[in-house]
Amino acid sequence: MLFAKLKVNSFLASVMLLAGSAAIAQGITLGVTPILTRIFSPEEFGFLAVFTSALTILLAVSSLRYEFALPKVRNVKQAQTLVFLCLWVLLVSGFFVFVFVVLTTSSGFVFWGDQGLIWFLPIGVIFAGAFQVANYWAVRGKSFNDLAKANVSRSLFQAVTQVGLGLAGIGVIALVAGYVLSQAVGAIKILSGVIRDTRLPSYPRLKVVAVRYIRFPLFSMPASVLNVSALHLTPFLLVYLYGAASAGFFL
Repeated sequence: MLFAKLKVNSFLASVMLLAGSAAIAQGITLGVTPILTRIFSPEEFGFLAVFTSALTILLAVSSLRYEFALPKVRNVKQAQTLVFLCLWVLLVSGFFVFVFVVLTTSSGFVFWGDQGLIWFLPIGVIFAGAFQVANYWAVRGKSFNDLAKANVSRSLFQAVTQVGLGLAGIGVIALVAGYVLSQAVGAIKILSGVIRDTRLPSYPRLKVVAVRYIRFPLFSMPASVLNVSALHLTPFLLVYLYGAASAGFFL
């Protein structure tokens, strides 16, 4: 009876597909957690919590929220141009984050217990931002099967990488590297076709698309920053008030 309804109702089938893939992805994360907690200390998980929170806040501005426009664009060529615009903005954002990292580290500023994690922020902005763009591109094209596979592949890659590098004894960097690189896996799985099959748009065309959808940076981005910051400032407060181990237990 249920399978018959799924065949008739494509929307219900898509919802079930995404829900099932999300459950599998979360199941992988949940299943590997007992292993990770025996490899890494609560303090190392605290550093991961602060890193992911900082990255999530940066992602609210990294692509200027142009990806929000993707589901609304009906013209395929224009949507492809918008994808390239998002990726170009991400590269610029990653560069500015890299400059910030160089300036803060050269000035002797100690970041997250001086674990060197701040150097993963620029590449994290690019990879995780690309995965956000990939999500909206998949939603626009109703490529829910690709999105489901990408979510599962991302979680599986993250779990394997974190455990493998953790057993190699490189410390908290294993947690962060696994998280950052898994974002690239998810993005490549969806966006590889777009990049391969689309001619690189010219700068004037990118500028036209940027101006056409300027309301997203103007209105959606500030709201996203406030919303995300309210949710992800907790690890920073826990580290400041009680230490990294408390943030690790919170995570």
